[in-house]
Amino acid sequence: VIGYLDDLIIVPLGLALVIRFTPPKVMEAAQLKAAQSANKPVSYGAAAFCIVIWVIAAYFFMRWLLLFYNARGDCVGGWCSFDGVTGALIARKLN
Repeated sequence: VIGYLDDLIIVPLGLALVIRFTPPKVMEAAQLKAAQSANKPVSYGAAAFCIVIWVIAAYFFMRWLLLFYNARGDCVGGWCSFDGVTGALIARKLN
């Protein structure tokens, strides 16, 4: 409960106080610096590379997880898979 109170009330109030008591010259300088940094080049190739690495890592993690559950015997007599909608582990028999 205190964590929610902190997130919903205290943090926004603290931010409002900081903005209110910051001198106008400092705010103008910060806004100018933020506008300049927004114009920096973006590397879509690097972003795509990172996404591919994460997808490959997720694939191997899911494979390991399925093998782990099969080794534990949770899916005896069948195979394990994940429900695409809920993400829940389900056991299905091969018949």
